[in-house]
Parts: sequence; C-alpha cells; structure tokens
Amino acid sequence: MLNWRSLLFIALATSISIADAAGQSLKPKIVVGIVVEQMKFEYLSRFYGKFGENGFKRLINNGYNCNFTHINSIPTSTSSGYASIYTGATPSIHGIVNNDWYDKRKSIQVYSVEDPQSTTLGSSSFAGHMSPIKLRVPTIGDELRLYSNFQSKVFAIGLKDRGAILSSGHSANAAYFFDSTVNKWVSSTYYLRDLPDWVKKLNDSIDEKYLVDTLWKTLLPIEEYTESGADDSFYEGRMPNEAKPIFPHVYTSKKTMFRISTSPTGNLMTLDLAKEVIVNEKLGSSNYTDMLNISLSSTDYIGHMYGPRSVEIEDCYLRLDQQLASFLAFLDNKIGKNNYIFYLTSTHGVADNVQYLSSNKLPYVYESTSQLIKEVEKELKGEFGDFNWIKAYSNPMIFLNDSTLAYTKADKQRVKNRVISLLSAYNGIYKVIDLANTDKEVMDKNLLTLAVNGCFPNLMGDLMIISNVGWSDGPRTGTTHGSGYAYDTHVPLIWYGQNIQRGVDMSSISITDIAPTLSAILGIQEPSGSNGKVISGLFKRKE
Repeated sequence: MLNWRSLLFIALATSISIADAAGQSLKPKIVVGIVVEQMKFEYLSRFYGKFGENGFKRLINNGYNCNFTHINSIPTSTSSGYASIYTGATPSIHGIVNNDWYDKRKSIQVYSVEDPQSTTLGSSSFAGHMSPIKLRVPTIGDELRLYSNFQSKVFAIGLKDRGAILSSGHSANAAYFFDSTVNKWVSSTYYLRDLPDWVKKLNDSIDEKYLVDTLWKTLLPIEEYTESGADDSFYEGRMPNEAKPIFPHVYTSKKTMFRISTSPTGNLMTLDLAKEVIVNEKLGSSNYTDMLNISLSSTDYIGHMYGPRSVEIEDCYLRLDQQLASFLAFLDNKIGKNNYIFYLTSTHGVADNVQYLSSNKLPYVYESTSQLIKEVEKELKGEFGDFNWIKAYSNPMIFLNDSTLAYTKADKQRVKNRVISLLSAYNGIYKVIDLANTDKEVMDKNLLTLAVNGCFPNLMGDLMIISNVGWSDGPRTGTTHGSGYAYDTHVPLIWYGQNIQRGVDMSSISITDIAPTLSAILGIQEPSGSNGKVISGLFKRKE
C-alpha cells in the first residue's frame, strides 16, 4: 500500500514533469545548482540594497525563497554539507561526517574524498588522487543518469576537490577542481582517461586572464560599505605579505591560494568554467535533462580569513552579484529563459569572530579543545592508572582507547561517565553525549537530533562534545563554523526557472529536501538514501 509520501511524489511528478497540453516536455533542458560556501542567510537582506537588478535580486524577486532552510546535522562542514545536498540524506546515512575524520579501524585520520587508486589529470601533483568512493549512497545526479540510461550528462565543478567531487556523485561525466600548485583546472582518473582539449586550452589562458591584476580593490568607494565594520579591524586575519588587513589587497605571487581562492577571482573563474562546460559539453542540447553542479568557495576562504562583518566579505558578495547576473544572462541566451531550473544554497553558515562578540558584549567562549582533552587525559591517568585512555579526538568525538580498557579491565561506562563529568565543568561545553545511550540524554531535542544525524555507525566515537553558543577554539582572527546553532545552520535556498512558483516559504526546510524536490521536478527516483521531503509549494500548478 502506498503511503502519503509516495502518493505526493507521484502526483507532483505526474502534474509537473510529464508534458503540457500540446505534448511538449515540461522537463528542463538543464538543472543548474550553485552552492555558495559559508553563505549566511542574512547576507541576502544585509546586502540587498547594493545588489543590482539582475543577480541576487532577480532570483529573490522572481524565484521561490525558502527562508527558513537549515543544515540538519553537526558538525556543519563543507564535505558533509555537499553530500547532504546532493544525496538528500544526512551523514548518518551517506557517511561523509566531516571534511576529514578518524578511522578507528586503521587508527588514522582520513580525508573525505581521498582515493589512492585514482591519479591526477592535468598536473603531476597529488591534487587528483581523489574520488567519491567514501560517499556511501547515490546522488541526485546518479539517479538522473540511471533514469536516462546514462544519456543525461552530469558535471560538477569547484575550486575545492571535495566540493566538486561530492557534488558530482559516483557516475558523473566529470568533476573539475583547481590545483593551486600549478594554477590549473584538474580532474581525476576516476572520471576520465585524459583531460579534454578544451580544458587544457582553458588552462593555458588562466595566467593571462585572471592573474594580471595584482590588486583587490573595492567595487564601490569604501565609505559606502556601511553594512560592514571598519576595514582595519583587529579581529580580521591578513595575508602573509600584509601589515594590515585593509584594501587594496596586494598579491605578490601567482603561485598562492590567496591570489585566487581568497579573493573574488575564484568565483569568477569558477563561473567562467561553468559557461565553458555548458558550451563544450553541449549541455541542454539533447532530449535528456542535463545537470551542472557548481560550488563557489571564495566566499568560504574570505569568510574564514576576514569574518562575516568585514568589508572583504561584503565586497565579495557585491562582486558575486555581478558574476551571477552575467551567468544568468548566459543561461538565458544559451539555454533559453524558460528551459532551465536554477537553485542556490550553501553548505553551512558561519559564526561571528569571538573578539567581535566580546567587544560588543555578546556571549562567547574561547577554549582550546585539544588542551581540554589533555587535561581530561591527565585526570584519567591519575584516577584509573598511567595509561593512554583517549585514543583520538575528532569531529568533535572522543574515541576511548579500547586496548587500554581491555588490558586494565576498567569499566568502560565508568570511564565515559568520568570524562563527561570532567568536560561538563568547562564554560565552553553545553553537553557531552554518550553516543551509545542517546535515548537517555536529557538535553535540547533539536541539538540531539543534529548530533545523531551527524554520526555514521562505523565512524562513531564514544562521546560527542556539544559546545555552547559563541564557542570557538580556532584562530582569534577570522572565524569558523561547525556548530548546530542558527548562525552555522541557517542558509539560503532560492529556486528559479521553468515552472517554479514565485513566492516566499517560511516553513521549516532542510538541505536534505533539495534532492527529493529535484527528483519530483524531473519525475525520477529520489536518491536511495534520501530522508528529505519534497518542497511542494514551489511548483506552478496547471488550472
């Protein structure tokens, strides 16, 4: 017997995706997704007055705005965010629990997309020794490829390998990412035997096209950046060659991530590559829907360096607004205004800098987690014996040393309870969760759900630390992310294009709802691990 979810999916797929009265297919020629890393939802309103009419404003005013969209797992990281967006599943199902994690079977830290069996296409570095083999379920792109008997084309691009690879899925035609050691777009032998000639030609023009200007100057007169703090701020990071973190920023070397990644140039290059992919791979030109997944990472690099209240982050978004306008105009001309579906979201938000919070009398805590773990280990040795009791700390989970427990015959629950008691005394700790007994935890149910959603069974530690609001153990300049609080989980989600309803949705939506919604639009199977729901309000319905 069909349940209500199945009936809703069938109804939406039938009414939206099959054909109109004239027999014309209502499926888009191409689906284009842009994930802007570290984009707080509030940036859309904070910078709205300075946006032009054809970039963010075009999407906001003519698209379907899901204004209460949140990440639904912790830690809130780049890799887990991409995997959740494109699989419709939480890390508890797709297995990408962070950018990297501790593998307790091998006793090593592993990277989310590393693959020693794959090699680099486009350079001689290790940049392309990557693939999606650690992603344990299919993506929406995989489902589209299966549905079309692999006639639909799926590509993913981004500066970061993890952004492109986790967006691409297992069966994509290719994923392209940037090798900053040689300033070239590269890929992996997982996807291809050789880098296409058009990519090689594009690589030959990068220095001439993007690295001529050695300055990052503000787009507007600097006194007009009233949505940001002072340009010269003690809580901002700075590039190695700079005495102060102020405009104009001067780049002294071409072979550095700061020149491309930590400037608006990275976003420009990525969107230019997206246009080249569409043209050279002839996306949107067949009877099958194609998919292009774009990750924009300069916003993340700039945010980490300067923080969310900086002139740098505002200037980056004003320039991104212009870059989006150019890209949307390209889609209009190349694909046709009513022939594509476009959506924009983010992998995570970001916290304010702890020094900024302190200066403005807002709650904050700065404590070193590694130091806390050392202090706890010292206490355990004093109480239970001079052995190594904590094997590793990662993600933010504590792995007890099973060898020590077995040798000493110490009661594991007693050791766990002591760790919980010791850590709970620190200001930065909200709760230490016993991952073997989550049903007995007395705490905020939302945070507990986010924690459970972020744990894949074979990768779980024994305990998970949940920090208090405003807590940080990173650098005192710039900022970071990772918590389950609104500043890290609240992200934008805007839909635009063919048969998309114009409007605002204030209901609770998760990033895991994106993939099943795309499945409903396309009339295909939702990804097999998906636990999201269809955002039914965005569809235009026929009378």
